[in-house]
Amino acid sequence: MSELQEFTLVLDRRPPIYHPGEHVRGTLIVTLGESMKMRGITVKCIGECYVHWTVHTNKGNNSYSQEEDYLKEVVQLYGDGKSDCHLGPGHYEYPFEYLLPVTAIPSSYESADGYVRYSVKANIDRPWKLDDSKTAAFTVLAPLDLNREALEFKEPSTITDEKTLSCCCSKYGRVQVETGFNKRCFVPGETVVVNYTITNNCTSHTDSVECSFRQVIVYSTSFGNKKRLVAYEEKLDGAMVGAGKTNVWNNIQFLIPSLPPSHLDGCKYINITYSVVLSVSVECDSLVLDKEIIIGTVPLEGNFSSGSNPPPAVTTQPYAPAIGGAGAYPTYNFTPPS
Repeated sequence: MSELQEFTLVLDRRPPIYHPGEHVRGTLIVTLGESMKMRGITVKCIGECYVHWTVHTNKGNNSYSQEEDYLKEVVQLYGDGKSDCHLGPGHYEYPFEYLLPVTAIPSSYESADGYVRYSVKANIDRPWKLDDSKTAAFTVLAPLDLNREALEFKEPSTITDEKTLSCCCSKYGRVQVETGFNKRCFVPGETVVVNYTITNNCTSHTDSVECSFRQVIVYSTSFGNKKRLVAYEEKLDGAMVGAGKTNVWNNIQFLIPSLPPSHLDGCKYINITYSVVLSVSVECDSLVLDKEIIIGTVPLEGNFSSGSNPPPAVTTQPYAPAIGGAGAYPTYNFTPPS
């Protein structure tokens, strides 16, 4: 009969999603077929950030990495972790809990170049043998309350820009853009509504007019940065404005998918921003209007985008798949613990 017949970590929530200031509770289940020699049994709550990428050059490869710890709390469930002891055959259940900090921990995040992960790791410290260990991942969703953002993001706004387009020594003329937003802060499930008025005072028609919703992620280390741009949706591809003409596009809509909050507050080495970008090109020059929008977890009170419904309590697309397949399913309208 084997010594260790069952070694299971069970968290108290399904899916295992927690907010800062809440308790992470669970039970470690241990079943022994015969007495086991050990120094003790522990569970450890872990929160960490890790970024890593490699740059390939003609002279070789340069690797960049950085890490940061948020949680490293250990609870001794059995034994003292120093002297040898024995646990007899039988079935044991050890409850445990951790209190997550109210502030200073970022939301879970996962990508090829970096992650923020949270987990509970159980360990049986066995002298002169390999330890037995088990890990259960969980997701942290830190609040970003849109009601606390600057007024310019919460109200309808109109933004104008213009530029004289040229190539080499030739000037084509000026392009003017007026952009209207219903607002510039959203939660997943809401809709960005944009209106554009483009006046082309150039001597040539525009070659392209493109509008897109973008995510920009910056990974940082002490020795360098990496920027990753993701275009989630593009509009107006192939649109054109004739020379000396003005074109108007109203009610251009971008549905916000399930995405992590802006900035990833509390994380030093991963920063996330979002924007709606308009690009108007004439020959080899272009006017680019890039306006930031904020994605949060708590919506504006009584204010949802025109034509959209309030966001669902649980989304079906996790934005931060964690170890073992657990994902982050954003919830809204919760009150952060005081």
